Amino acid sequence: MNLAVRPAGWGRAGRVLLALLLLVMGLVSGLQPAQATMGTMLEETGGEEPSSIGGLYFYNYGQWELNPYVNEQNNLVMEFYTNKVLGGTDTIELRYPAEYGWNMTGAVYQISVNPGENWELTGTHVDGPNGPSIVFQLPAGFAANPEDKVQLFLGLAENPPLGGEYMFSARTSAEEAWAYFYSYVYDKTVRGLGVTAGSDTAGARDVPYTFSFDAPYRDQPVLALSSSEETEATGSESGSDTTVQLTFPPGYTMNAELSPSNVSVRTGWEGETVIEPNGTAVYYGEGGERIVEVVIPSWEMPRLTPVEITLNESAGIVNPAAGGTYVLKAQLAGDMESAAYEIVLREAGEEPVDTTILAVKESETSQPLSVTDSVYTLQVPYTVSGPVTVFVELNDARAVLTAAADEGTVADVTYGRQSEAAGYYLQFDGLGEGINTARVVVSGAGAEPHGYLIVIHRAARPSSVPLNGTPYPLTAAYPVAVFAEGAVTLDFTGSTFSAGAYVLAWEEQSPAYSTGMKPVSKVVRFEISGVTMAAGQPVKLTLKTTSGNTNKPAGVFVSSGGGWVHDRSGLVSEGGAELPLSGLPAGDYGVFEADYTMVKMKLGKPAGGTRELTLTSEEGAEMYYQIGGQGYQPYNAAQKPLVKAGEKVTAYAKAAGRLDSEPRELTVPPIPVIGKAEDVLKELKNGQDFNGDGTFDAGDVVDYLHLIEPYRAKP
Repeated sequence: MNLAVRPAGWGRAGRVLLALLLLVMGLVSGLQPAQATMGTMLEETGGEEPSSIGGLYFYNYGQWELNPYVNEQNNLVMEFYTNKVLGGTDTIELRYPAEYGWNMTGAVYQISVNPGENWELTGTHVDGPNGPSIVFQLPAGFAANPEDKVQLFLGLAENPPLGGEYMFSARTSAEEAWAYFYSYVYDKTVRGLGVTAGSDTAGARDVPYTFSFDAPYRDQPVLALSSSEETEATGSESGSDTTVQLTFPPGYTMNAELSPSNVSVRTGWEGETVIEPNGTAVYYGEGGERIVEVVIPSWEMPRLTPVEITLNESAGIVNPAAGGTYVLKAQLAGDMESAAYEIVLREAGEEPVDTTILAVKESETSQPLSVTDSVYTLQVPYTVSGPVTVFVELNDARAVLTAAADEGTVADVTYGRQSEAAGYYLQFDGLGEGINTARVVVSGAGAEPHGYLIVIHRAARPSSVPLNGTPYPLTAAYPVAVFAEGAVTLDFTGSTFSAGAYVLAWEEQSPAYSTGMKPVSKVVRFEISGVTMAAGQPVKLTLKTTSGNTNKPAGVFVSSGGGWVHDRSGLVSEGGAELPLSGLPAGDYGVFEADYTMVKMKLGKPAGGTRELTLTSEEGAEMYYQIGGQGYQPYNAAQKPLVKAGEKVTAYAKAAGRLDSEPRELTVPPIPVIGKAEDVLKELKNGQDFNGDGTFDAGDVVDYLHLIEPYRAKP
């Protein structure tokens, strides 16, 4: 396969080399150097077979690249060259990163070729095990040939909230292999800023301050290229420095000058690398804030690396004289924004903030959850995927709570302060099976922060649920509902599911059914919620059967208030029955042994080259016929159909509580020329069933005699 360029985690020399490579790639492809870093194509061969998609590329409409920074909007265009013939029966599947905020409500998708006329597309959203995707059905009449350029216009999509490398993949129904495209989204500033003060008392002097953050995901290879040029020009490493700017709001004071000895810097996941700054400075901002600059070698701070900068006691920092909330900021030189962190200073003599939790509740009026070693746990059934909200009561209204989903938790976790000063809520959405954990930190002035875990334990999905109205949750990954240990299953494969989709089933313990019927399966009814069924792809109902004792044939019956009606599309075999359902109509479903409905056909006496078709069956039965394979029509005895010689007639009947009759077929016999009785005798020797009732008998003789032309005897 062709390898994608992944500029992450390389050393300085590697980054410079990679930047040169990207620059060359950009010139070769006609892009600007910066554009060459925004996305990289990868085509997967899928073994010996190549993808049907070549040159997969994404860009913002009206530009030739995606917007590069977090949370920026893209009017997304997907472009590729097809390696296969594509037509109106084909589909295009796009798998996209879940971190992209894609507004699909009311979205209108379009496609064009080379470019040309825009065709509207229908797109079906699917939450698959490998991430979300959209399956586009190409419109009737659409055609694209090998080497044609295909463009899909996909609407607005917002970049992820965190910088990094993200992968799009696409394929067509003409070939299973995927083609890939990597987009690179850059942070606007540092991540996860935290600030710790040696004293939270207003007016305290010589207070050490520690700023901790993760270096942003940035376009480092290009930065390294320009820095390298400076290094070669100056003959030193100074051109490869990164300047960190730390901002203290008005009210803070510190030494007028700072030296590297006033600052300590650590980097690395364990803070294992101690760095001596290449320089420090302090100056006033336009609003009276104090800005401290710390110069750090760039190669010691690759993107996403944790950084900890401490201004020591010798920096002479004096807290503001008044207690209150103060906002401190940090950014790297060149960042588009700065990250902010609030710190609360207390008045001298004021008690430190209590950072403990009083209680965690499922609702504001429920009993508190039990806690073990700072871990609060709430059990929820498997049918609950979210949202689930818990309420946290703090012991001190001055304390501040922050929360985030723990590593490995698939649920989204949001939080906020309640109207009560000491109350917060946490909301979990998209719960995974098993443990869903939020890490909670409560902090405040003059106290060590306390950490807690709030766990939502979602019960595991059962392999089967009883037929008593217990909901079975449905997702794209689990589209088959199983009831009563497999006695009943419903397969929704191909459908789309909203959050919390489910199907319920009940067994009818004493169903009322007609004389001659015997149930040989569970008799059930269903209710569904949150399921959109795919056009042309029915739901499949499977019912296990038991052996009957009447030796009668069996079929699938449906009752929706008008008696039990045989569904001819149900296939019954040894051990079970399958029934395709377009939707899931309300009613009861079951497999029954039953008698067949009877249907008889008879042709009337010839008249003018045609004959009347008469159908008979049990009282109350409905009869249907078709002539020449033109489709079944209901039979009306008051308007009997007329048939001609040589036409093929098929008929069947159905009645409540009975199996539909097997179709009966009849080819209308020719009408012979009969002039005298001797002609009748000749036809009778052939034994032709002339009236179509299935037997050669006296009725056929009468119909033949009827063909003799009458004549008047001479007086």
